[in-house]
Amino acid sequence: MSLIELIGFIITMLMLTFLFGRQVREERKRRKDPEGYERAQKEKEKQLEELIYGHTLEPESEGVIKEEEELEVWEQPAYKVEEAEPAKPKITMEAKKDHPSRAQMAVQSLGRPANMLVLRTLFGPPKSLDEQRWW
Repeated sequence: MSLIELIGFIITMLMLTFLFGRQVREERKRRKDPEGYERAQKEKEKQLEELIYGHTLEPESEGVIKEEEELEVWEQPAYKVEEAEPAKPKITMEAKKDHPSRAQMAVQSLGRPANMLVLRTLFGPPKSLDEQRWW
């Protein structure tokens, strides 16, 4: 067991002990004074609802559709299918012989073959997928 695992285990055990202790205390309070515990729980729920919904909104009225309100019916627009124009002929690299390709310009701008090796290492496929390795 490494040091990190040991620290994680200790923190987990402390949290479990804390949560178990809190649950035991709550259970003792509930058994000691059930009516007072119920009142305290209702007060906590009321405070939580006020926090969530605010003081101006009522939780029951939110999201409820009244029967008197009528829902609007939206009509979907009719779609027209138009035929596409024929595709324009693509210009290929063979048609433009006056400029070198971007890849050729990038290789020529490197200067040294060592720089090409660095770029291949950075941007090439991972070495783990290389099938020509001997091991």
